[in-house]
Amino acid sequence: MRTFLSKKLFFTLVGILFLFIPWVFVQADFTLPNPLDPIRSFPGLICLFARVVFWFAFPLALLALLMAALLFLVSGGNEQRLRQAKDALFYSIIGWGIVIIAQAIALSMVALIGGRPLSFTGC
Repeated sequence: MRTFLSKKLFFTLVGILFLFIPWVFVQADFTLPNPLDPIRSFPGLICLFARVVFWFAFPLALLALLMAALLFLVSGGNEQRLRQAKDALFYSIIGWGIVIIAQAIALSMVALIGGRPLSFTGC
């Protein structure tokens, strides 16, 4: 019984301490830097996200296309491997199209929300 009360008292005091810790930091005069410093609006955030996804997914789509070409080269006339290479080529082209269409949709959203004219060169 005694250990239960001492544990309960300990956790109560720790909880109260954690409630008052933010007040100590509010007293201090400091500011937190903006982690998204160049981004000042929601359209800017969409544009940055679209650019990051585009520049990450575009090389992956190109790599998939090169892998499909390599599958064509090593198929050696085998029908099953040739079919696998055709499927890989088809899906890599589909992936490339999805990447480009996603970039176009994101830039269109930025143009609609931000009121800027649509430009595919960037935001």
